[in-house]
Amino acid sequence: MSWCRALLWAALFGAFGVGSAQAQDAREVVPAPLGDPSADELERARERFGTGTTAAEQGRWSDALGAFREAYELSGIPAALYNVGTTYRSLGRYVDARDTFDQLLQNHPELPEGTREQASELRAEVAARIAVLELRGLPAQADDIDLRLDGRSVPTPSARPATLETEGGSHTVRVTRPEHEPFVWEGPVAEGDRRVIQVDLTPRPIAEGPAPETGMSTAGKVVLITVLAVVAAGAAATTAILLTRETGLDPQSEFVVEL
Repeated sequence: MSWCRALLWAALFGAFGVGSAQAQDAREVVPAPLGDPSADELERARERFGTGTTAAEQGRWSDALGAFREAYELSGIPAALYNVGTTYRSLGRYVDARDTFDQLLQNHPELPEGTREQASELRAEVAARIAVLELRGLPAQADDIDLRLDGRSVPTPSARPATLETEGGSHTVRVTRPEHEPFVWEGPVAEGDRRVIQVDLTPRPIAEGPAPETGMSTAGKVVLITVLAVVAAGAAATTAILLTRETGLDPQSEFVVEL
């Protein structure tokens, strides 16, 4: 990792210059300081740059990334941003690496020609390794669509077909929209590959409401039962009277036994 040491000393002695990033078309991966850094900020940046260099030499890329990012945020020294890009590359985060090199090339015109050529070559290398997921079938109006890549919410691209950039490996795409069934795709994609995914957002069936009751209400049923009971009681009494008359079982009948 001798190049890291060389960049460290070049940065400290001003070969790269110090300045704030200018607003350009490139996505700003690492924020630059506003205005000129103070002496304390430069000293802190120098310490963080050294920490990042040591971590990179030991293969501790995550630690190196955090240190180099902080060094650039404090100082705006392009050497630190260059090392952010190379560290993203070592981590296999090619989208972030490409965007970092774009930021470096566009926002730091003071780069030495040799360093600019190296950064351009690295930018082309990592860009060729980015995998692309092409989503076909998304509606033109996508304001109500929730798009997630590997569980992480991502903005829905306005272009059609929509494309998502990622690294090679297994990925999951989930698309949801109100009143539609969720769409989920899972599968592998190789570095530098372009995978076409046909998104099918099926509308949910319209839920049918409960069928209206055609029978009578509970109160009506109670009244009906009461009426039927009264009618039944009256019918029984009438039947008893008729039987009495038919069989002659009246007080004067010889079949009546008085107690």
